[in-house]
Amino acid sequence: MPNLELFKILIVGKREDITLYQYELDNFIKKYPETEVGKYAQTLLNTSREFQKELEKRKGIKYSSSLQESHYFILIYKKAENIGNAASSTLEEFNNNFYKTLKLNTSNLIFNDDYVITMVPIFLV
Repeated sequence: MPNLELFKILIVGKREDITLYQYELDNFIKKYPETEVGKYAQTLLNTSREFQKELEKRKGIKYSSSLQESHYFILIYKKAENIGNAASSTLEEFNNNFYKTLKLNTSNLIFNDDYVITMVPIFLV
């Protein structure tokens, strides 16, 4: 069975997004950590992540660590978890305690049928 599961993941890797492929590999590795096929899946995952890093380098994608730039804080969670109100209140409390002068607000957006986004819009630190 593990071989067939891995085969299905390889098909996902061929047809779907690389992040979904990596996610499925990661779950597979957690399910079969000490097996031969689990170790092979770990090799596939490591190779995929390295490949993705190389693609990002070639595209010139850089992550800015500058605190002078605009920032967003985004929390994405499953709608079924029903944590929207708790997430918003916790973020608002945090903002009021540490960034009161910035007068930050939180907002909730429906991402799709399964996920919701709670975010703090553009702010400068």
